[in-house]
Amino acid sequence: MVQKIDYEYEIVISNKKQILHELDNIGINRKFIYPDSDNIAQYIKEKYKI
Repeated sequence: MVQKIDYEYEIVISNKKQILHELDNIGINRKFIYPDSDNIAQYIKEKYKI
């Protein structure tokens, strides 16, 4: 079963990296939202390009 979602507005984001960086600066990031070891490791990997 597939549910169709109707919407009136569409938000187009052209600066996703900048928004994610600014959210990370105030502490909202992957490790904050999903505080399990896999997501913390993924956050560190992305942040420090390991």
